[in-house]
Amino acid sequence: MNRSMTITMFATLFLSILPAHSLAASAEMEEGGDLEALESLLTVLDEQTDIATKTRMNVDFVPGLVTVLHGQEMLERGALTVWEALRFVPGIEPSIDKTGGRQVLVRGVGGGFASGNMKILLNGVPFNATLAATADPVLNLPLEQIKQIEVIRGPGSAVHGEFAYAGVINVMTLEDEQKGFVRGGSFDTYLVGVMGKVQPKSKSWSLNYNGSAWQTHGNRELYADDGLFNNPSYGGLQSQTNTPGYTNEGLQSRAMLMDFVYGDYGLSLKYVEDGHGDHYGTVHALSEPYSGISYRNKFLSLEGRGRLEVAKDVQLDAKLGWMHYANAIDLAILPYYHSMFKFSALDI
Repeated sequence: MNRSMTITMFATLFLSILPAHSLAASAEMEEGGDLEALESLLTVLDEQTDIATKTRMNVDFVPGLVTVLHGQEMLERGALTVWEALRFVPGIEPSIDKTGGRQVLVRGVGGGFASGNMKILLNGVPFNATLAATADPVLNLPLEQIKQIEVIRGPGSAVHGEFAYAGVINVMTLEDEQKGFVRGGSFDTYLVGVMGKVQPKSKSWSLNYNGSAWQTHGNRELYADDGLFNNPSYGGLQSQTNTPGYTNEGLQSRAMLMDFVYGDYGLSLKYVEDGHGDHYGTVHALSEPYSGISYRNKFLSLEGRGRLEVAKDVQLDAKLGWMHYANAIDLAILPYYHSMFKFSALDI
């Protein structure tokens, strides 16, 4: 059944239950005024996701609590990043720990090293760090880059593996769009970004790119008494405290996403990075006045994919990926690096 027949049947059923005095409005509907609204409704009902089962299906048939947020709509509601948009999902509470790290609490579950209770994907690729099970660079992506955010509230480990105890977040970026964007705000906040597509007339290949960079000094609050000042076990060290002083809430974010497609083959590059100040201090002791970056996370992902016909009516979709993760505390004091390869294949 095509879309026009569906719209006609839907409109006919709707009119049949209207009282007689409202039938005069049906003429306006037939002229196309309300048909646009019905078309919009059907578009919502046709929205599909594969986050719950890895098999694409309509959102209203997914066996789980799935919420789909649209980037442009979240911007219109006042959110600026993926992390801020998540507050519109019932049961999810975005929060910040005392060192400035992003957390995602699901139904009250979460903690300093427990944001890994949420599996965080970027265009279907897992980005949870092995060290802390977090993915702050993905959560700090500006919504100008985002097509939609798919969220499962509830266990997803059976499908997505580790870190999916409380839920799954899949952040999907925009493709096939040509635009640039600039934003400025309070606390010395600046954002710049660009996205586009390169394709020859023959359409034998295509290259999508999507990049952004933003930073802010944050709202530096006056902090009177820190953990060092209030803890009597430190003895005479109270005199070494930097309180009263201001918190370090600086934040930086960088991202570059590229996707190259040639026939049945593709190569995707994802680089996301963020850095932030230590807010109330790494060990809850206020640092010396400093507006720079104390923590930095970097993710680099490279994925190749292809489709091969191995027999009649049988095709093999294969992916080979490599990811590198780097984390540094106080810029260089405690660096951590991790790399891994991943291979997956599926017969169709």
